[in-house]
Amino acid sequence: MLAYKNYIFDLYGTLVYIETDEESLDFWKAIAELYGSMGAIYEANDLKKTYLQLVADEESRQSEACQLSHVEIDLLQVFKRLYIECPNRDSISWDPDLETASRLMATAFRIQSRKALRAYDGTLPVLAYLKSQGVKIFLLSNAQSAFTLQEIKQTGLYDYFDKIYISSDYGIKKPQAQFLEQVLKDNQLEIKDSLMIGNDFTTDIAIADHLGMASLFINSFGYDDKDLEEKNISKVPVIDEIGDMIGRIK
Repeated sequence: MLAYKNYIFDLYGTLVYIETDEESLDFWKAIAELYGSMGAIYEANDLKKTYLQLVADEESRQSEACQLSHVEIDLLQVFKRLYIECPNRDSISWDPDLETASRLMATAFRIQSRKALRAYDGTLPVLAYLKSQGVKIFLLSNAQSAFTLQEIKQTGLYDYFDKIYISSDYGIKKPQAQFLEQVLKDNQLEIKDSLMIGNDFTTDIAIADHLGMASLFINSFGYDDKDLEEKNISKVPVIDEIGDMIGRIK
């Protein structure tokens, strides 16, 4: 018999390995070309600068709107504004369907920046085992729904979850306590019956600790014992990879 009835997982670095690069000039040149195909003309460096400014602007707006410390924006709004507020806006003679265009841009943005994406070797066996035991499995991810949902499907994880929570859909992110509280409320879960599993002590472990929920830390960044002690998670069970999880929850 398992120790818990409900298992709440982080995604990136916990169940899935991902590597992205949003810094290279070639990446921003490719995105500038895509915007140029819609008539919005940018130089690569100017596009990167404007993108970062708009992200900061949207984050500021979101913070003011909800009066919380850890907010999450929907990047689709940024991709829309990059078109609407482009330098040559007055000279564009046609307007695309911005909702469709922004989603296509989000997909292209992610594909262009992504260098690697795969489920860790132990991920699917662990999820399959939990599913076979009749427990509930949830995902709680600081991410963008516009491209993360597709990545969940690509890595074969989608059907294992009872429900998926992505921060861009809720306007807040871990470690904001209300994000985890939403999972508990929606699904009528008891804290004592639930376990949070993640690889980030500032988000995954912190949000569980704030609510008094048990957590399991996956050391995917390879911290040594001194690092773990300094990060004040010495009381949290630690495993090196997701495949080691089963032995810790029986």
